[in-house]
Amino acid sequence: MPVDAIRDVLFAAAVAGPLALLNGRAGRPRAWAMALALAAGYWTTRVRVLGWPELPPADSHARLAVVAAAAGVAALLATLLPRGAGWIAVAAVAVAAPRYLVKAPSVPAPLLVSLGASTLLPLLAVETYVRRFDGPAPPLALAVVACGAAKALEQAHAAIFAQLAGALAAALVAVAVVALVRRRTTLHGGAVAVPLVLLPALLAAAHFYADLREAPAILLAAAPLLMWGGATTLGGWGAPVACAIPVTIAIFLAQPDR
Repeated sequence: MPVDAIRDVLFAAAVAGPLALLNGRAGRPRAWAMALALAAGYWTTRVRVLGWPELPPADSHARLAVVAAAAGVAALLATLLPRGAGWIAVAAVAVAAPRYLVKAPSVPAPLLVSLGASTLLPLLAVETYVRRFDGPAPPLALAVVACGAAKALEQAHAAIFAQLAGALAAALVAVAVVALVRRRTTLHGGAVAVPLVLLPALLAAAHFYADLREAPAILLAAAPLLMWGGATTLGGWGAPVACAIPVTIAIFLAQPDR
C-alpha cells in the first residue's frame, strides 16, 4: 500500500482512539462510544480518499458509503434502544447490504439476499462472544480479519476497497489500545455491528466488481466465527490467534497467480 494510502488509513485510528475514550472508566462502559468510534474512524478515511458520496449514489463506492452510514446508525440504535429494538435495524441493514450494493443484472437477487442473511450468523456469534469477553482481544481479533481483508482486496486489484478495510482495521486497533488502559472496554451492545456489516459488504463489492475470488471472500467473512472457540480453547488472547488462521489462508488464496 503506498505511503499516502497508509497515511489516510491512519487518520481512522487518530479519530477512533479519542472517541473510544468516551467509553468511560471501569464500571461505566458506554457501548455507543465504541460504535461511534468505529463508524467515525471508517468515515474519516472514506472522506479523505473519496470525498463525500454523491446522492443519489451512482456507483459501488457511493452505495458502499450509504451502507456504511446505515451500519453506523443501526449500531448506535442497537446501543441506545432498550430490549434489542435497535438490532432489528442492524439485521435489516446486514441482509439488505449486498442486494443494495450489487447492481449487476447477471446476479440473481435471491442470491444477494441470501448472502446478506448469512452475515447474521457471524454477527450473532461475535455479539455473544463480546458479552463474555472484554478488553483488547475482541477488537484486535476483528482487526486481524480487517487487515487480512485489506491485503486480500489489494491483491484482487481493489485498492480503494482495500484502503477502506484498512481504515476499519486501524479504527479497531485504536479501540484495542484504549482497551489496554481502560478496564472493561467492550464492544458489547451493538458496536460489533459496524465491522460485521461493513466487512462483508466490502468483500461482496470486491467479489462482484473486482477480482476477489469466492473462496477467500467466504473465509474472511466467516473468520469471526472462530473468535469464541479461540478464546475458550486458548484463553483470552486466543480469539486473534484463531482468526489469523483462516485469514492467512484467505490471503494465500487471493494471490493473483492462483
